[in-house]
Amino acid sequence: GIASNHWHFEPRQFIAHFRMCGWLNPREFAQCIPRRNLHLKRTQFHNQIVATWAQALQRAQTWTHFVNVAMRKYSIASSKLRLLHFMAQMAEECGFFRLVKEGSGEVAPYAPYYGRGLIQLTHQNNYRVYGNFRTFPSLHPFSQAPFQVLGWNPNTLIATTNQQYNAYNCADSAAFYWICRDITATQTNTLVTSDNGSTLSVAINCSRATNGNVPQQNINGLATRLQAYTFGKYVLLDHVVTVGTEQIQFDWRRNSSREPLFDANGQPLLKPNGQQKQGYVLRTHTINVLLEAQRP
Repeated sequence: GIASNHWHFEPRQFIAHFRMCGWLNPREFAQCIPRRNLHLKRTQFHNQIVATWAQALQRAQTWTHFVNVAMRKYSIASSKLRLLHFMAQMAEECGFFRLVKEGSGEVAPYAPYYGRGLIQLTHQNNYRVYGNFRTFPSLHPFSQAPFQVLGWNPNTLIATTNQQYNAYNCADSAAFYWICRDITATQTNTLVTSDNGSTLSVAINCSRATNGNVPQQNINGLATRLQAYTFGKYVLLDHVVTVGTEQIQFDWRRNSSREPLFDANGQPLLKPNGQQKQGYVLRTHTINVLLEAQRP
């Protein structure tokens, strides 16, 4: 209804179009790292500091480029919903972008194939699948202990310590692992699971798939994953903060430490050697996720 020389982009459509870009800059990345969250210690949740703005920005400046490249390579950046679920899983796996090596991994029963990367690649088969995809195995005999069977060295190609690592491969292995996790016979990877919506139940399914499809009480850091997801909605999906918290309810372990297990009749569950089994007991938790914005 106006002359062509006055034609312009409709402002809302202009913004909507450019918001389709899935590339985060360091300040946007830093905003996804909360200032505080709640951590389960024994049977109680405690408020803890995650990162100041300066710390969040420093971590973002270290990782933004490599994570963006990985998310584009594996189609995670094609939607903000995928990006949200992926960032929430990485947040727990790498201690909000502080860690790329599993603590005390050298003494783990699955060593030397302990966790490495932003989503910690663990166990020999997962290393083999990723190495085959990246064509890491050498064409020549590989004799470097203790990775002779694997054929390449995860210490040098992913991470030796939390200070000595290959940043590209730490991010790339995380994205590759995430899209290759099975969750059901019909949903072949966590990427597909993340497309199912922004409800808490979808975030729980993504957490289960990322952490090896274990029973829900055995999902490592489930509370952290769900808080990172809930906090991230207000950054990446433009949810509007009206109050300082959002209440979520979920089933997880009752105690942060393993405890003696009993059957439905209250009788101890025993191992073949007669010792009582230890494990995690499922309990419903209700917590208020802290939504204090991460900003200078």
